[in-house]
Amino acid sequence: MRLRLVEEKAANLNRKVELLESNGVSFQRKMKDELRLLDSDVLELKHAVEQLRQQMDLVIRELKLAAGKHELQTLQRYLDLWNPARFVTRDELSRMMAGTSNQESEQKIDSSAADEEEISPPAVDGNAAKGAGKSKRL
Repeated sequence: MRLRLVEEKAANLNRKVELLESNGVSFQRKMKDELRLLDSDVLELKHAVEQLRQQMDLVIRELKLAAGKHELQTLQRYLDLWNPARFVTRDELSRMMAGTSNQESEQKIDSSAADEEEISPPAVDGNAAKGAGKSKRL
């Protein structure tokens, strides 16, 4: 009986050892798989960080090329000085020039008519009244 108890205990211990070994092996496999996944995740994160670093460098380079506050203030002063809202378009200028030339030609016609009236001598007799506006030759 004693022998049988010792054999049973030994068999139980062997089963427990086998169970522990199998659990240890399965645990080791799971840990290896998780380590591989973590390694791939870390590698992806490294690539993402590198891409972000490159994009930040690009943004920094572009910002260095952008106009600064002082340059924008200078540009604002020039715009205020020139005030492009007061500029005229080509069409507006053409219309203004056409209107000015029409007015000038009307003024010239009016002034030349007034000059002719001033040049003609006043009428003296009835015959002269017929030829009013014409000068007499002597």
